[in-house]
Amino acid sequence: FSYENYIEDYALHAGISISEARQKTGSSDIKRTKNDLWYLAKVDQEIIGYICIQIYPEKNDSFGYDIFLNENQRGKGYGRKIMEAGKKILSAQGIFKLRISVFKDNLIAKSLYDSLGFYVVETNEEAQTFRMQLNF
Repeated sequence: FSYENYIEDYALHAGISISEARQKTGSSDIKRTKNDLWYLAKVDQEIIGYICIQIYPEKNDSFGYDIFLNENQRGKGYGRKIMEAGKKILSAQGIFKLRISVFKDNLIAKSLYDSLGFYVVETNEEAQTFRMQLNF
């Protein structure tokens, strides 16, 4: 689901076909490592979304590969709560830097990340994304 969601978003934001997006990103094969962190977000035992972060302990660094909320749960503050919980999880493991990528026209997500203290470190015009970082 995460890969398919990304492919559709990438194609839409970059103005390319889904098949082009698949070619540019490669396989959907998940290459799991011991440093992958997957957490489900629940409200009253209902799964409302998830977050996937890969940590790089040797660098005290991490990359948030995906954060997702069901459409009917958006705008309720859960995205902020998930990000705050992610920071606590990372801090407990000695990680104090989180990098993410956000599509340039995803203004709601960009606004959330800005309000959490993320800042833009790179712009990818081809993919129409900002690479953002938070040090905590």
